[in-house]
Amino acid sequence: MAQGRSIFYKERSWNDFHFYHGTILNQVKVVQPSIYHEARGSISTTYHSDYYDRILPAEDRNNGLNFKHDRYSKSKEGVLRGLHYDDKTWKLVSCLHGKIYLVVLDLRGGSLNKNPQYGKSESFILSPETGTQVLVPPMFANGHYVMEDNSIFNYKMAYIGEFNDVDKQQTIKWNSRKFNIDWPCTDPIISKRDKNGKDS
Repeated sequence: MAQGRSIFYKERSWNDFHFYHGTILNQVKVVQPSIYHEARGSISTTYHSDYYDRILPAEDRNNGLNFKHDRYSKSKEGVLRGLHYDDKTWKLVSCLHGKIYLVVLDLRGGSLNKNPQYGKSESFILSPETGTQVLVPPMFANGHYVMEDNSIFNYKMAYIGEFNDVDKQQTIKWNSRKFNIDWPCTDPIISKRDKNGKDS
């Protein structure tokens, strides 16, 4: 997924991490950890604070922004979760098992008048084979469609202050007519929360 992206930061050490911009959404960051293969299988470092902290805004880091905790969801094939967002949480997302179709939607500003990228989206296919990670900023909604059974979606969250749990998050309908997102599905399995999301 990272091939062809413009490199904005690159650091090499005993474990390689390559950091890229999204091709459509420039504020979305794509991280490609190196995966080392050998006779027994493979090994990869999926997080190192010395490198990952640098992709968070320096001003916010000085005010206490850092990665605080992880969550993961396990889903059967055909499930779609999202689109969810809030105004403070950075999410570093990846797929630990299976295959996931991730969509990120720019909602900053609330209109095209305030943000020329408002309503634009970018999609990524995540799997443990590629190891690709995507850093989703605040006010960028994210949702994912599960392409293989028992897929595990992991997200590491950074924020200042208290965590915004489900009751403080917003939801956009996956098939919102306003945003017209291209999904690889027409009738996914969704929750009541996501079914009742906003259309715009």
